[in-house]
Formats: sequence, C-alpha cells, structure tokens
Amino acid sequence: ERIRLARELHDGVGQKLALLTKMVKKTGDPQADSLARNTLEELRNVSRQLYPVLLERLGLSGAIRSMVDEIDASTDIFFTHKIDDIDDKVTKETSLHLFRIVQELLNNTVKHSRARTCFVNVEKEVKAIEIEIGDDGIGFIFRERLRESSSLGLRMLMERTKIIQSGFRVYSEPLKGTKVSLTIPT
Repeated sequence: ERIRLARELHDGVGQKLALLTKMVKKTGDPQADSLARNTLEELRNVSRQLYPVLLERLGLSGAIRSMVDEIDASTDIFFTHKIDDIDDKVTKETSLHLFRIVQELLNNTVKHSRARTCFVNVEKEVKAIEIEIGDDGIGFIFRERLRESSSLGLRMLMERTKIIQSGFRVYSEPLKGTKVSLTIPT
C-alpha cells in the first residue's frame, strides 16, 4: 500500500504539480513560483518517506550500499562496508524498517560522532541477518541518551526493531566510539 501510494503521489499528483510549477513560472510571479516549487518538493519528500526510491530500484542490499557510498563521498568520514545480498530473506515491510534504521544510524554517526571512520556490515546467516554499524567517534552513555527528551531518534530506532522483532544492542563509551548490532530472525 505504501508503494502504491508513493507511486500515485509521484506519478499522478506530482506530475500535475510539476506542470503547474512550469505554468506559474511563466507568469513571472516570484511568490507563486516559490510556493509551487516548495509544494512540489514537499510532495516528493512525502513520497520518498512512504517508500524510498532507492529501495524500490536497488533492493535493500543495493540501497544500503548506495547510501553508504553516498555518505562516504559527501563527508570527511571514511566508510567501509561489507554487505551480503539479503533481499530474498526479508519482506518489503521489513526492508523498509531496516533501511530506515540504517539510515538513522548513519545520520547519527555523521551528525554526532565526530568519527574519522565508520564500518557497515550486513551478513546473511543461516537463521538470521546480522547488521553492525560502528565508528571510532566520541561515543556516549546509552542509558543517559535514552533518558534525554531529545533522543526521539533512538526511541524510533528501538520501536522499529520491535516491529520487526529484532535484537538491538548499543555498545558505546565516551571517547571509545559506538557500535550498534541488530539481529533480524529470518
């Protein structure tokens, strides 16, 4: 349903809004032009949030590789990855949750860790998928961060892992980096 809705927004409403944006631009009204462009971008963001284009085009394994490579190219952090092909082991719903979990963890690394290096490992085991993401950054005390009101990201990560019935562990100490492990039963 998410995929269908994302396509409808992109292909239907999005195309009409793109045409409207072009028509408004011809009028020369800068406020209307700005409103039309911003509305189109908002619609595209909503569509991507429902089901990321990368995930649909490349599958989960390819989308994670692409995301890591893109972040590596656009930051000073040196990323490495070893990503097994796990697409046949997870449902579309689980794929979406895993993509969002990895995305949030990588965004947190870039925003908060002050790391020089980061690794992403996705391994297909016999009865599970193991995901590890780690960095050599400043680290933190997990329990304290979880209690902070600003830790919505961590709470959302934990909620997503519950939804897909996965194990979730955070290993972190100040000045010793962070490692997050996920175990997803298959």
